[in-house]
Amino acid sequence: MEVFSEKSLDLLNQGYTFMAVENYEEAAKIFEQAVQESPRYIECYINLGNAYASMQKYADAMEVYKKALILDSKNVEVLFAIGNLFYLQDELVEAIKYYNRAEETGNMSAEMYDVIADIFQTNEDYVQAIRYINKAINLEPLNGNYYLEKTRIFVDQEKINEAIETLNELNSVLPDAYEAYDMLSEIYIIKEDFDNAMATVNKAVDRFPEDPNIAYLKLKVLVKFQKDDEALSYISNMKKENLYDEMKEDNSLLEADILLRKNKLNEAAECLENASNEKYENGQIDFILINVYMTLNRFKEVEKITTCMLENDGDIFYDSTARFYHAEALKMQKNQDVALKEFKDATKKIRAYTIVDSSFYQGYIYRALCHKELKEYDEALRLTDYMINVFPERPDGYIIKYIIFKEKNDIENADEALKKIREIDPNFKIA
Repeated sequence: MEVFSEKSLDLLNQGYTFMAVENYEEAAKIFEQAVQESPRYIECYINLGNAYASMQKYADAMEVYKKALILDSKNVEVLFAIGNLFYLQDELVEAIKYYNRAEETGNMSAEMYDVIADIFQTNEDYVQAIRYINKAINLEPLNGNYYLEKTRIFVDQEKINEAIETLNELNSVLPDAYEAYDMLSEIYIIKEDFDNAMATVNKAVDRFPEDPNIAYLKLKVLVKFQKDDEALSYISNMKKENLYDEMKEDNSLLEADILLRKNKLNEAAECLENASNEKYENGQIDFILINVYMTLNRFKEVEKITTCMLENDGDIFYDSTARFYHAEALKMQKNQDVALKEFKDATKKIRAYTIVDSSFYQGYIYRALCHKELKEYDEALRLTDYMINVFPERPDGYIIKYIIFKEKNDIENADEALKKIREIDPNFKIA
């Protein structure tokens, strides 16, 4: 008697299609039919269990997987799937038992080892994480993603030399892997090692002279190390070689960084406006533009940018930024009544954001600033106290306190806030 029929294979293919579009309920129905059609074919049980697991029907999935083990007690896919099932239910010890049983079969795939390495990394067991990612690399030595994962494990432990060694190994195995040059240069930037960072990107440029991603990488290193004149010369060359526009937004942000350091605010604004093309869909560009225009007292431009941002569907930081600065631009253009209404509306909207995501730090900044503009000083100061308690290493809460106390002509408390700011940031300057 055949273990499986042609009909069951057809049903499995239909189920795969539903799984691919994440319609797990329909997939489960199809796989249930496949099990009925070929009750001795283990693939039917594996896929049915996977569908149940994807629906978070963990008890049903476990029951199906155990039926699969009756057919083959050493099936690596089933043992690994049961391990995953336990892990999804925060039962790490049981998960590891089944991962070990899967490994004992001698049939583990590199992808399975990668999953286990990620679990150990998440649980900060870096020794085991390295052990398993090395097993993945041994099975698939030409898969660059595993080297990158190993690098991240070393970076998590602040083992920079080991991370560099891993990336050099990747570079020797896969010299065309862009990510190796990217991560290696980033590590050298963190180490403040300009010579090695430049050697890395120049090696990449020599290998890929016409690659705009590599050109951007070199520009990033020059800008990070504030080699501004050399960077501007390189930007000119990038534009001549048609290497600038393909990554125009990213390159413009770096170019604007140089111009801002040189106090060329209008040129920086022009650079970013060209990149934005008046669409204002890049939150980073928009944020810098807003602050440049606020400094230049070009409030009409701020109003235009934030109006576009409010019409776009951005994330909570993007939307909060637009709301606060749109009201601020109106206030500075003497449209006081509308501005006050917008500040009031912004406090409600941004408060809702911080309730949904309590880690939205910038939301507390914008809320405090809105309350300050409404002269609701007690509420603003309450929020700054919260910011200071939760993020004592950041000066923002004290800066807003300083602004409020200066506005209230409370010199003693303003001086105390300024003292705290300079304890955190000795280079802080009063605007």
